[in-house]
Amino acid sequence: MGSTALIVEILIIGAQTLTWLTLLFLICIGVNDANSIQQLVTNVGEAGSAFSFVALAVAYTVGLVVDAGTALVADKVPNFQPSFKDRTLRLRAVDAKLRLSTFEVYSELQGIQFQSRLLRSSLFNLPLIVFLSGYLLVLNDQCSWLVVCLIVPFVAISTYYAYRRRASRYLRTLELTYTEHISSQSNGSTKG
Repeated sequence: MGSTALIVEILIIGAQTLTWLTLLFLICIGVNDANSIQQLVTNVGEAGSAFSFVALAVAYTVGLVVDAGTALVADKVPNFQPSFKDRTLRLRAVDAKLRLSTFEVYSELQGIQFQSRLLRSSLFNLPLIVFLSGYLLVLNDQCSWLVVCLIVPFVAISTYYAYRRRASRYLRTLELTYTEHISSQSNGSTKG
């Protein structure tokens, strides 16, 4: 895991955000029937690589903004993120030292952090994508509001649950590694 994984993660977050922004834009300008949307997709596809390059650049920038925004919200909302109360600060203080101690620990923690960050942003993006897609389906008589109203909370709750599990796993792994690190230092100092 490295900078490439982080770039891909930010691009995914940006692509999710651009998806719901595009759906919202289409709804606002009145393009809501399946044929019009299909024609628009075909036209964009014909634009080719020039459009792809611009879309990647915009997705990356939007992804950075959404990632920062969801991090801010997560930090400000009480009990949004799991924590080990008073031990959290101590664990985070040794985090940098532990990352340098073993590559395996660093890789595992980095992977968990990337997944947590992606899930945190998806908690914002996915319900919007599902709701706006459902809205378009309702307008085209392909779905009912009841289905949309059941699916959106399900997506939000399951994404939040997955985020909490990943964030908890990060803290458990960090705590276990910290305990093992302290234990090995104690054993090393008693032998010496």
